[in-house]
Amino acid sequence: MKIWNELIQLRSENQDLSQRIRTCASMIVACLNSESSDKEKRELTNRLVRVSSEIGDYRRSADAISEEARLYIAQFGEKRRNGIVRIPKELKKDLMHEHLVPCAFLSQTIFSSRPSREEIHKLLIEYGIRCIVLKEEDDKINAAKLNKSMPENWQLGHDPFLRYQLAGINNFTVKERHIHP
Repeated sequence: MKIWNELIQLRSENQDLSQRIRTCASMIVACLNSESSDKEKRELTNRLVRVSSEIGDYRRSADAISEEARLYIAQFGEKRRNGIVRIPKELKKDLMHEHLVPCAFLSQTIFSSRPSREEIHKLLIEYGIRCIVLKEEDDKINAAKLNKSMPENWQLGHDPFLRYQLAGINNFTVKERHIHP
């Protein structure tokens, strides 16, 4: 839970991210209050949840990284003069972008509870965290049937890393900003 609290703090302090999430939260509230069909509201809410934490390149703006993905980047990444570490294009397929809590879960939570803009902002700051994992790790999540859902009985307030732990992925760190996978 220590890394989760650290990520929440970093996300809360990131003014650009906070403003983007606030804007998405306002759009979600407007969507939910619209006369659109429930199907349309669900679809739009899901899309807004998905993009709310992505500033620019979705891989570069990820919040956390698995230890295996970090080691992969350390081994195969190319360090530029400006200190940025990039992965060659042909190796990017080995890295996956993940939402700690699947967007579908967050969207459904928002759709069913109809929280305020401020509550949505808080929810997305705390649970909209994104990470980079290796393709092999993503396969473990899929094999555990946790790619689009959270573990049974999981609820807000519980550790969002639980589905990774259940898939055997236990070590995450804050993704350093100079890593651009």
